[in-house]
Amino acid sequence: MDEEIKNKMMDLLTWAEGAAKTGSDFIVEQTPLYIQELLVYNFWTSLIWFIISFLFLIGSIYATYKSVKWMCESDNSEGFPLLLFLLMPLVLSVCGMADNTDWIKIKLTPRVYIVDYLREQIKK
Repeated sequence: MDEEIKNKMMDLLTWAEGAAKTGSDFIVEQTPLYIQELLVYNFWTSLIWFIISFLFLIGSIYATYKSVKWMCESDNSEGFPLLLFLLMPLVLSVCGMADNTDWIKIKLTPRVYIVDYLREQIKK
């Protein structure tokens, strides 16, 4: 009886060792592909939001220019609140562009980005 339990335990340990080795081989094999896909995904996500913020900035500048031109042509001093209202999107778009600069880090220094990304994930 004791010998039978030892044999089953040895079989179970051998199976667990094989499963762990197979799992670790899978992880070692898939990690570079995962990191590459993560970099590509974060690059394009950051770049798309940067471009959207940039286009929003261009639109805001154009709207602000048109409103200032209208205020100067009509000598309308009541347009000042409108000008303040139009300056808010300028500030928001600049903040959006500043927040979405990960694409530059990924393109220039991918290893630094990976270390920063892992550090942020560990903090969470």
